[in-house]
Amino acid sequence: MELSQCKALEQIAIERNYGRGKEHSYQVKRLALGIYDELNRLGILDIRGGEKVIEASALLHDIGVPEESRKLRHNKVAFDILTTEIPKRLQFEPLSGQELSAILYCVL
Repeated sequence: MELSQCKALEQIAIERNYGRGKEHSYQVKRLALGIYDELNRLGILDIRGGEKVIEASALLHDIGVPEESRKLRHNKVAFDILTTEIPKRLQFEPLSGQELSAILYCVL
């Protein structure tokens, strides 16, 4: 994932106040990256280059909180928002299908 794509994804989070605020999302990002790094170090997860997907997922995971309805939970709302918003924002520099799927799966 390119830096410009990361910035565009973070902009989505910023515009929605990260769902529950920047501090919470950055704490989730720190913890998720710590788990990711430790699993790689132990050889349990042998994936390199997924850090940007983890970071984006952490920053976007709660963006559905302010729009949560009684019928849909915030993670489903976030998934629905991102399913349309990410391709629209990154139309000239799209994520790979694998990157987009990973982010959406993590948000759910």
